[in-house]
Amino acid sequence: MMQLRQCACRGGLVAAFIMAAPAAHAQGHVVLTPKLDWQLAAQLAQEAVRACAAQGYSVTATVVDTSGQQQAVIKGDSVPLQSLSVSYRKAYTAFAYGLAFNMNTTSELIAAKVTGPANGALNTIPEVLFVPGGVTLRRGGR
Repeated sequence: MMQLRQCACRGGLVAAFIMAAPAAHAQGHVVLTPKLDWQLAAQLAQEAVRACAAQGYSVTATVVDTSGQQQAVIKGDSVPLQSLSVSYRKAYTAFAYGLAFNMNTTSELIAAKVTGPANGALNTIPEVLFVPGGVTLRRGGR
């Protein structure tokens, strides 16, 4: 959670991201994928909004699960409507590209020039947004 406090407010809007352990196979053809329970996902989003508010930022925090779907969303009191989409897209991008390039934030991805070719082709992929504020939370390297 400390990493979330350090990284979350830099871009004005915040996206929290959760990456769980790889899928595990159980009896036959059933795939089990670990993820946070809804209480912890909501707590993380709430803490991100609270931590940023304490620094003077009103933000939206989104936690996505390991399938890239929204698991929890907390919208600050005075953020614009588009913050819902931006927050989700930051979280989705941190998940999709953080997993692929083993990086923890959208800021790290941007610094590493993972944003793709100069023509911005990666930014045309639905839900992808290379903007600071997406944060990967890991436990035990996962």
